[in-house]
Amino acid sequence: MSSDGTTLSDEEIRILKEQKPVRWSKEAWEAAWMARGQPKPVRTHPIVLAGLLETAEKIQAVAGLSDPPSIEQTTPISAESGTEVHFCRVNDGGFHKIVQWAESQYELKSMLVLFDGKRRSAWMIVPREETTMESSS
Repeated sequence: MSSDGTTLSDEEIRILKEQKPVRWSKEAWEAAWMARGQPKPVRTHPIVLAGLLETAEKIQAVAGLSDPPSIEQTTPISAESGTEVHFCRVNDGGFHKIVQWAESQYELKSMLVLFDGKRRSAWMIVPREETTMESSS
């Protein structure tokens, strides 16, 4: 029944169904069906080798990794960063351990870099900036 109380014919229903957008193509359904049960790719976070985490061994210790992560280099997107930065990749668990370690005394600072061919934030641990209030007497 339509909103004005009249009954729709089978032809009108067919036309309305054809106008409804198809959310997934046949190919998309097949790809989703084939991918079911496969593990999702592991997310990684680039940690810049600088400041408090200037070596792969320090990242290993803070992130709780069994081995030191490999060191890679990339190009920062922002001009003030220089020509290249060195970083290590850590997974979600390692990244969260680094954040927990840093949150009391330090802060995470990000810079845009090319990471696996995409613009991504790379993270550095820097001392927390102290806010001082100056009184004008």
